[in-house]
Amino acid sequence: MFIIAANSDVIPLATQITPLVAALKATKNSNIFYVLIEDDHSFSSSRLPLITKTASFLNANCR
Repeated sequence: MFIIAANSDVIPLATQITPLVAALKATKNSNIFYVLIEDDHSFSSSRLPLITKTASFLNANCR
């Protein structure tokens, strides 16, 4: 599973993302790819890192 999050107040990391990632990692045979990007929720200033991380995940896990 690919989870990419922005470090913003729109979806708070401490109450939403961190517990979700922890719960998923705790499941049997989990395969979690988690990326945190320091940007707003739309990743408006980080499109290249977003594309690079997404392409890396797809190349490694979806062939």
